[in-house]
Amino acid sequence: MKTQGIIYRVENEFGEGMYRAYKTPNIYGFPPQEEISSFLCDVRAHPTPEEDRKLMSAIWPHGTVETFGRYTNVVFGFQSLNKLKKWLFCEVVVEALDDHGFEIVTYRGIVYHGSTQSIIEVDSAETVGRKSLLTILD
Repeated sequence: MKTQGIIYRVENEFGEGMYRAYKTPNIYGFPPQEEISSFLCDVRAHPTPEEDRKLMSAIWPHGTVETFGRYTNVVFGFQSLNKLKKWLFCEVVVEALDDHGFEIVTYRGIVYHGSTQSIIEVDSAETVGRKSLLTILD
């Protein structure tokens, strides 16, 4: 359902999320460490957006997906800090992301929430806060 809300997103100084930056390490400085890439790409722990039926049913009627698996005008994040913490449950990965300038950015705008991830329409996104990624560690 299309609604106004907040998401918590992990991104670097260029506004790139951890997955996009991971794919272009020479540009963004993200470490191409095997442990981190294995963690982020583990689909059992991190299901793809297409595997989240709640998210897919929320966004398809609103035209925010151009074609299957190809997203336009949206970025990914989480509905709560607790969901973000469940996604990034490995302390070593959180510390590595933090070491490379990633932080939690809070956005307000038109959001769609799934079971695991959320998305926000970029054109509606307003930054309302920033904090260290290390705050999710116990």
